[in-house]
Amino acid sequence: MANKVLNYDGLSHFWAKLKSYFVKQEAGKGLSTNDLTAELKQNYDAAYQHSLASHAPADAEANVQSDWNQTDTGADDYIKNKPSIPDPVTVDAALSDSSENPVQNKVIKAAIDGKADSVHTHEIGSVNGLQTALDGKIETSTKGQANGVASLGSDGKVPSEQLPSYVDDVVEGYYADGVFYQDAEHATTITGEQGKIYVDLEGEGNKTYRWSGSVYVEISSTDMVAITNDEIDTMMAS
Repeated sequence: MANKVLNYDGLSHFWAKLKSYFVKQEAGKGLSTNDLTAELKQNYDAAYQHSLASHAPADAEANVQSDWNQTDTGADDYIKNKPSIPDPVTVDAALSDSSENPVQNKVIKAAIDGKADSVHTHEIGSVNGLQTALDGKIETSTKGQANGVASLGSDGKVPSEQLPSYVDDVVEGYYADGVFYQDAEHATTITGEQGKIYVDLEGEGNKTYRWSGSVYVEISSTDMVAITNDEIDTMMAS
């Protein structure tokens, strides 16, 4: 049974047929027709006119600036429900030996002061999970390298050079008498590999093949018949 294809002529006919089902947009209008009823439009017009009227009293205030320091609860700029702000804490005091976690805080303070080398080993070890996290990190030098990890390109995908060749390889060549050649003169052969697609640039229709291990097997179909305009009309009417 022949395979049906939509060629350029069929596509043009289909597009013209498709456009006939829609109302053409009129210039200057967002919609081609006014779907509002007359009654609804009158209501919208009345609401719009009402919105233009001045309803605010003459003594109304606008754009009142709030004042954090205002203590008069009756003033317009008074801020209600202000949160309590704690007194400032000195870093040295918070990280002193007298705080709740003197050992861990001493390590942090030493790092801040640039004196981490003076902290005892047992004090550094009190920072839970630090060394474990460092040991579990992957070295950046292993990205995209053998026995390492794959990297990602700017598109968020693994670059093709880090994938097996059969994943994205399409080989173009010239097919003749069961052999693929690199050149139109059939001077240099191409060694067939399974998993790759071979495109014949010389034959009619750019036929495609795959390597079975012993011969090239055509995977493209030449049994194609264009869809007629009558068939398109029948599909559009159904």
